[in-house]
Amino acid sequence: MGGKHDIPQLEGNIKALHEAVRVLAVDDDYLELLKIIHFPGYTTPAEFQLVTAVVKSMGVQVRELTALKETLLSASREIIEEHERVEAMA
Repeated sequence: MGGKHDIPQLEGNIKALHEAVRVLAVDDDYLELLKIIHFPGYTTPAEFQLVTAVVKSMGVQVRELTALKETLLSASREIIEEHERVEAMA
């Protein structure tokens, strides 16, 4: 990584992540999917298993991403608090 901190690049990455998550959460796609699944003959049993597995996997990934976000924010806050403690002692 080197010693140089590219804060503008990190800020851009955070903003891009935020936008990607926002787009993922758009209601219209999920509302459309909720309509589609009620279409007569929507899936064969095998297709139903596949769709169910994808939905469950997406749920797991969202929970993991949420936990990672919480850890990132919490750890970032702790880093600043520690830095402020060290600065206050100096």
